[in-house]
Amino acid sequence: MNKLPKCIFIWFISSGFVGLSMAQTTLVPYSSTWSYSDLAQEPAVQGMLPWKDLDYNDQSWSQGQAQLGYGDGDEQTIIGDSVLTAYFRHDFVVNDASIFGNLDLSLIYDDGAIVYINGEEVGRINMPAGEVTYSTFATSGSSDNAAITFNIANVLVNGNNVVAVEVHQRSAGSSDISFDFRLVANPVGFVNVTRGPYLQKLSDTAITIKWRTSAPTESWICYGLSTNQLNEEDSSNSVKVDHELTIGGLTPDTRYYYSIKNMATTLIAPSSD
Repeated sequence: MNKLPKCIFIWFISSGFVGLSMAQTTLVPYSSTWSYSDLAQEPAVQGMLPWKDLDYNDQSWSQGQAQLGYGDGDEQTIIGDSVLTAYFRHDFVVNDASIFGNLDLSLIYDDGAIVYINGEEVGRINMPAGEVTYSTFATSGSSDNAAITFNIANVLVNGNNVVAVEVHQRSAGSSDISFDFRLVANPVGFVNVTRGPYLQKLSDTAITIKWRTSAPTESWICYGLSTNQLNEEDSSNSVKVDHELTIGGLTPDTRYYYSIKNMATTLIAPSSD
């Protein structure tokens, strides 16, 4: 019988993301007020402008605070309960779009959704590829208040911008619909960890750590026996978004702490536990 490797515990805190230069800017917070259309049809084209266009006039639409939807009991604004698709718009102003790098779009949805900024699609979840209509169903159901974050390149413009979102039911008999949204702009040069870290290939004396970052950067892990003594390190100067480092020479049955860094700052700080 093969001997199972002894455990090596490596503790981390995943909320310790730090930017490279300045704080992130929340341009559209959760619980914002949105214009919405729940008239059981796709909003009418205005001249040549579809409902998701930056210059579309939505003054005739209803308005309400997110979360918007029906059927779950946690809505701030209850919309029509017979719609197959609901449409949402929110305007915001950016004084200088050039100071932002990538954007984090956090979406709460049920069952499928497509997100647009200034008329261009920037994210899609649980929806078929290609053009969709009011009657297009989501490709599958989702959990109540399902959540996803898209990290995209900066598509903002100086002045007025608009986020437009269409949320689709999975079937005509679906019992609820949910929507909320947050847009966070990251400064130029900002890097954070968007996936992981994952601990893999555990053995008596080694472990592999994998993670993904929002932009290409170096791979660098500092580790040690306490959060104040991360005296060992392993690194790679190869710039990438998918990172993998194997740490060897560890002592069996020992708890280690580690932080993930790049050449500029700490991306994930060690735990204080």
